[in-house]
Amino acid sequence: MNTLLDHVARLHASGAETLNADGWRISRANRGANGLIFRATNTSQDVAIKISQRDARDRAGREFAALKALSRAGLVAMTAFISLSAT
Repeated sequence: MNTLLDHVARLHASGAETLNADGWRISRANRGANGLIFRATNTSQDVAIKISQRDARDRAGREFAALKALSRAGLVAMTAFISLSAT
């Protein structure tokens, strides 16, 4: 997963709309109000990656916990949460 995140960082820094690397096609999605959103696909996975700003309210942690709770309740149409990183 770290390699994918490195590719996302490279795409963000380049200002390009898409990047193809190591079998992944990574593209920018619409910018959220509080973060950057990317879509990464390969032959077996289709994932969303959100990069949130760090702040005292821990928005990323709260969003992650809320999505996990909704998923456990069967209310979110996604198959898995991959990672929450504070780095």
